[in-house]
Amino acid sequence: MIKQAHYCSITFIMLIVFCCDSYSQSAKMIDVGGYKLEVQVAGSGSPTVVFEAGMGDDYSSWSTIMPFITQFTSAVAYSRAGNGKSEESVFPRSYKQIVSELRTLLDSLDGVNPPFVLVGHSVGSIIVRYYASTFENEVSGLVIVDGSHEQQYSRFKAVDPKFWEEMMAGRSKFYADQSPSIQSEGESFLQLQLGKKVLPFQLPDIPIVVLTSTSLSGWIWTAEIKKVWRKMHSEWFESSLNGMHIVTNKSGHYIHKSEPELVVDAIKYVVNYVRTDTTKSKK
Repeated sequence: MIKQAHYCSITFIMLIVFCCDSYSQSAKMIDVGGYKLEVQVAGSGSPTVVFEAGMGDDYSSWSTIMPFITQFTSAVAYSRAGNGKSEESVFPRSYKQIVSELRTLLDSLDGVNPPFVLVGHSVGSIIVRYYASTFENEVSGLVIVDGSHEQQYSRFKAVDPKFWEEMMAGRSKFYADQSPSIQSEGESFLQLQLGKKVLPFQLPDIPIVVLTSTSLSGWIWTAEIKKVWRKMHSEWFESSLNGMHIVTNKSGHYIHKSEPELVVDAIKYVVNYVRTDTTKSKK
């Protein structure tokens, strides 16, 4: 098990404040096929940690942990099309398209090479799992932070129809004032949930760490719904011979902001595992 790191909160805050200006100034725009995405690259070393934000979030969502990750390896954080300063995409936001753009982006960055440890939050977990399934030789590990599941709508509805109705109503309000790209991405997520689109999630045998919050807000998260949420997450780490599941009741959906040390430790565990495994394979 990962032991929770006891970082000094004052040091944590001071480092984040110190890095804040350089974090935003170091972002650059990269063309991925007629439109540009906002990206920040920092640190050095292998494997490279690649961050995938949740729906409607830009690359700065990871600002609470990026400074710590770059102390021991290289890292990439970016904003998907229509998020942050990234330009609108000229293509519908299918997951195949999003993964293709991410790969184009990574290929365009000097000094950024596989293997990658992909870190996905919320809907970002679908993207990193699909990337790992599509380009399995490029991905050496996954960290899933309170990830969205492709069957969560149907599973929630099966145990609590009222909760599902509230979730769908909240969804409509969220997307009403979002950018065209985010709305299109949301439609792809809905089609996946309704079973109208199927993604081939066939993950390679890599270390997978899943972080789950059982202290969620926004809807009436009953004990039964939380049980379903935890069960869906457990399916991911159980698929790996080197899987791990970290459950917290101290954070909401944004674990990386409420308890950044948990996510930092999870990433460090996977990075160290990959480095050790790589060293063994060379002997």
